[in-house]
Amino acid sequence: MTVDAARLRAFLAGLLAALGTPPDNADLVAGLLVEADLRGVDSHGAHLMALYVSRIRSGHLRPAAEPTVLADHGASVHLDAGLGLGQVAAMAAVGLATERSARHGTAVVSVREATHLGALGAYTGRVAESGHIAFLFQNGPTFVPPYGGITPIFSTNPLSYAVPTGEEPTIVYDVATTAVAGNKVLLAKKRGDPTIPAGWANDEHGRPTTDPSTQLHAPGVGAGRRHNVRPPFPMAGRVGNRRRARASEPSWP
Repeated sequence: MTVDAARLRAFLAGLLAALGTPPDNADLVAGLLVEADLRGVDSHGAHLMALYVSRIRSGHLRPAAEPTVLADHGASVHLDAGLGLGQVAAMAAVGLATERSARHGTAVVSVREATHLGALGAYTGRVAESGHIAFLFQNGPTFVPPYGGITPIFSTNPLSYAVPTGEEPTIVYDVATTAVAGNKVLLAKKRGDPTIPAGWANDEHGRPTTDPSTQLHAPGVGAGRRHNVRPPFPMAGRVGNRRRARASEPSWP
């Protein structure tokens, strides 16, 4: 089944608006989800709307929240997303990072109390298009154990960087620091795939599994293939927000 991108964007924006999202923000989020699908990143596309709707209805996501400035030191800015839609806060950070780096030569923008951001490359790519090199680090709830373990102490801790190249296409790198992004497992389960590739996930006993019904938050999601690079990135995300490393999301009911 093929769905027109413009119609899909309008439908998704309408859903968010009906749940209390300001129209401009609803269109922004819908546009980024459809953009991910069009880039072939289906794991971070329109299917995530079901997750966002469930979080709004449960009170874990505040659709009308707008990011606010907690601290502004010129080249560094600290934002509070207020548990609003992550894409809204991320685009606010993109605007600030672009403007402040042009003014000061470099900039650091940190965001706390953000929810799911979607595909990180959408943001670093936009900063790079303005002529700046961009790095983005994100942390989240713990559901990934270290390599060889079964106790979850990490998130998938995605990261992205982008580099402008003049006349050539912008270089954009966007990955989870686990073997696979958790939403790829979720999407496989939604599609009813009989199996997932070997190495994507472990079961609760730490054994490799190809069963897509493996709970997304079960120990072993991602199998820890990038365990050697994972620890610095949650630190980068938390230090910028003056957060302690912990196994829970304290603001969530």
